[in-house]
Amino acid sequence: MDWNQLRFFLAVYRHRTLAGASRELASNSPTVSRQLAALEHDLKAKLFLRTPRGYVPTEVADGLLELATRMEACALEIERHAGGTDASLSGIVRIGTSDVLGTGFVLPAVASVRRAYPAIRIEVDIASAFSNLSQRESDIVVRNVRPVESATIVRRLPGLTTALYASKGYLAEHPPLADMSDVLAHELVTLVGGGKIRWFPPLYPARAKMRAPGLQVNSILALVSALQAGAGIGELPTYIGDAAAGLVRVLPDLTAAYDVWLGTHGDLHRTARVRILVDAISRQFAS
Repeated sequence: MDWNQLRFFLAVYRHRTLAGASRELASNSPTVSRQLAALEHDLKAKLFLRTPRGYVPTEVADGLLELATRMEACALEIERHAGGTDASLSGIVRIGTSDVLGTGFVLPAVASVRRAYPAIRIEVDIASAFSNLSQRESDIVVRNVRPVESATIVRRLPGLTTALYASKGYLAEHPPLADMSDVLAHELVTLVGGGKIRWFPPLYPARAKMRAPGLQVNSILALVSALQAGAGIGELPTYIGDAAAGLVRVLPDLTAAYDVWLGTHGDLHRTARVRILVDAISRQFAS
């Protein structure tokens, strides 16, 4: 038995499907199945029941989970310790962030690092802002919620400002807006994340009086396109909304501010390639 087989076991246990385990391990279903079968052969025990609804752990698997998790933690700690002493400006850095923060700030910083240090290879996973630092799903995260994983170095970045926007055509065809109460009578286009509507913070207290959003989307790109098409009024980061063709601010003095946090694991924070990216991202937000 080797540690590699236990990695596959843990991934299947967490996701209960070969497809989910494959995504976590950047592998494929046949490989996951083979590694799991090899582990069961070595242990001479059945670890999962294969059912139409997925892989159901047996009592043996439940008993193995804690030991395998401890082995995983030790292996990751070894990797972080070795990586933490790496002074070379080369290798891979994984960044988890959102589409808003990634496109506006992280990717420009990444581009500058790539120009200066071509031996540093960077993987940016948009929509993975909440990936786990302690399990090395990302080396750096940039997100609107403070990272709380253990042994994490956290840096607060300059915040993100948002405002309400609509197309000139939409505003020409609908009643004028003098204050926030006027927004209640208009069509809203909102972002949805995790099944929840992301209300513009100044409108949040009045949400019970507001009509249900006529259009909900799950990406900033779709939101911009919908607003440009005249679908209604929606919240955008000001750096996006001010530059978007055909859009104007609704109630220009009404804005919202969001915190932005950058997190790295304490061991990896010392590596040269991670420090270079942390500094570049921080400068991008500061500018």
